[in-house]
Amino acid sequence: MLCAAALAAGVASSMAQVYSLNVVGYVNVKFPAGSFTVFVNPLNTTNNAVSNLFKANTPDSSFMFDWSSGANDWNSPITFAGGSWDAPTTQIRPGHGWAFFNADFGTDFTNTFVGDVIQGPYTNALAGDFQFSVIGSPVPIGGNFTNAIAQLGEEDGDFFFTWSPVANDWNSPNSYAGGVWDTPGYQVAPADGFAYFRGGSPKNWVRNFTVP
Repeated sequence: MLCAAALAAGVASSMAQVYSLNVVGYVNVKFPAGSFTVFVNPLNTTNNAVSNLFKANTPDSSFMFDWSSGANDWNSPITFAGGSWDAPTTQIRPGHGWAFFNADFGTDFTNTFVGDVIQGPYTNALAGDFQFSVIGSPVPIGGNFTNAIAQLGEEDGDFFFTWSPVANDWNSPNSYAGGVWDTPGYQVAPADGFAYFRGGSPKNWVRNFTVP
């Protein structure tokens, strides 16, 4: 992820000077040829429709779908064919996980997400009662997994796993017990999605991030 610019706008009053900060950037995400990739939108725009985020260079016949925690299964796919999506207004909101299949079996596809880094509190719902959610960090942070899930409020019995496009399968799970993750150095990249299992009651994950 490359933060392109920090734009500050001042509003003057007789009492004080007030500033707001927007950080605009882009994130390149690679979708390997002929494979699934589990991803999240890592930036926010005024239009998070799939037709705005995935443009005409999307490989023909590619498709994607998100997870239904209520059904504990994937939703029906949306497909790109003939230069457009069959459900172009579908919203790809930051932090909500999707599985994308690159239907070009010979060439990797790189999609560039452009938008604002979300600052302040942002909420993603987590399923509970022994169900999965497919989620990811709503801000473009990679590295140690605990950076990506800051303020999630993990509990004993929770576990997660990320997706391997090479194996076209889920990686080994990482479990939380006794107040620690069993693989504390687990790494994720910006825009990585993961499946998160929670035995406790459903809750909201409120991610509160501020650019230093």
